[in-house]
Amino acid sequence: EIRYMYAGPSSDRPFCAAMLRLNKVYTRDELHTMGSTVGNGIDQGPDAISKWHGGPNCRHFFTRVNLIMNLEFQWIQDH
Repeated sequence: EIRYMYAGPSSDRPFCAAMLRLNKVYTRDELHTMGSTVGNGIDQGPDAISKWHGGPNCRHFFTRVNLIMNLEFQWIQDH
């Protein structure tokens, strides 16, 4: 299962700081929904989050995370 995690240096921007604090993984569909419903403060639409991240000159990015299901039916990161 492929997911995406917001990554990069610490930030004072409210959007970036919140995304880093959540430390969560997202599906592509979740990112599209987030972009369409919440936006990132500068743009709104299905690709707003994945395209602009936290806005112009944002140093953050979504890193790809591969997950596998273990024997207890829990998602774990595949290294």
